[in-house]
Amino acid sequence: MPSIGCNKFETFFPTEELSPYVQYYSVFEIHGIEDNAFIDEVVPMNLSAITFISEGNIYHYREIDEPFQTLFCVSVIGHIRKKAYSKFVGSGNGVLVIFTSYGLFRLFGISMNELENTVKDATHFINVKEITECRQKLFEAKSSIKKIQIVEEYLLDALHKKVLEMRSMDRIINFINLQRGNSDIEWLCRQANMSFKTFERHFNQKVGISPKLYAEIARFSNAFKMLKSNKNIFEIIVTCGYIDQAHMIKEFKKFTGNTPKQYRTDMQNLSDYFIDLSVQE
Repeated sequence: MPSIGCNKFETFFPTEELSPYVQYYSVFEIHGIEDNAFIDEVVPMNLSAITFISEGNIYHYREIDEPFQTLFCVSVIGHIRKKAYSKFVGSGNGVLVIFTSYGLFRLFGISMNELENTVKDATHFINVKEITECRQKLFEAKSSIKKIQIVEEYLLDALHKKVLEMRSMDRIINFINLQRGNSDIEWLCRQANMSFKTFERHFNQKVGISPKLYAEIARFSNAFKMLKSNKNIFEIIVTCGYIDQAHMIKEFKKFTGNTPKQYRTDMQNLSDYFIDLSVQE
């Protein structure tokens, strides 16, 4: 179990049936004080999430230049398109569910464009009784394994209750990820047999951001992970399909405000535990 100070995080992967919709789970424990809060950057990764927390004041979130907001007991987190920050303070524990790009839509039918770059109370989007019962069971459980079993039962029940038409968006998104974002959007429209306007509308509903932005973040996600793995800058440029070093730097600054060199010199942060584990090297 990795730890940062007194904070501990465990990662678990979903069962086969849920793997198209869930990237992974993180069970965490927080032990700290207000004067020693752990603050970390959260960079765009084409992921969405639900977080369950035991206490109403241990987990906080803010966008650049905005004040921290206390997350709800059950929060839903949409795709982020620019750097944000998480803060853990006090003592408590929680479970974070990281979904694939279309997982939240497929399981709960949430119109994802309502969640772009924001964190909201999950009970506004998901059946209140069911998600409240799930949270109660989670924090009665004595082990991390039991918590994951409870979450998986809840998600499987949601999956079996809803049959939502994906309009091939799942396959298209998987293709964009496989190509590290280097995909021609007009070609994808033709494959989906849709006009660009229709394609973009379905993509926004099921993912929460435009296909062009999604592809850019997919490329950045791969580059960021390769940078964390100490890959050579020029290898990253070629693998991820950047035109040149200036192009890569421009996209890093767009999504993080920093250059790749700045991340190279300071890579130890909480993103190690909340990064998209599926991106390809």
